[in-house]
Amino acid sequence: KGDVLFVTFYAACALWVTFACLMYLAERNDEDNEANGLTQSERYNNIPNSLWYTLIHLTGDFPLVDYNYEGKIVLVFMVLAAVAVVCLPAGIYADAFQELMEKRTKALEKKARKEEEDAAAA
Repeated sequence: KGDVLFVTFYAACALWVTFACLMYLAERNDEDNEANGLTQSERYNNIPNSLWYTLIHLTGDFPLVDYNYEGKIVLVFMVLAAVAVVCLPAGIYADAFQELMEKRTKALEKKARKEEEDAAAA
């Protein structure tokens, strides 16, 4: 399961950079939409700045809502990808937890059976 988590982490990083580049391309010339004294073109003026704002979006927070149409299209796909990237590791952790609990339950049942056999033999 560790390999799957590593691949998921790698995919998440690749998606992060990909969406940051797409948001840079979509919003770098957007002088119309302004929030908190900054236009979108000032926020997305280079890819490192785009990485920061894209990371905020990938965590599910949307502090900025005024985007041009290209940016909104990229954001739709970004949200879908973010859900997939979060759900995959969550499922892996849940499956591992279930396996651990099943092993523990079997071990406790085996111990209880042995104690009953020892008590019946005595």
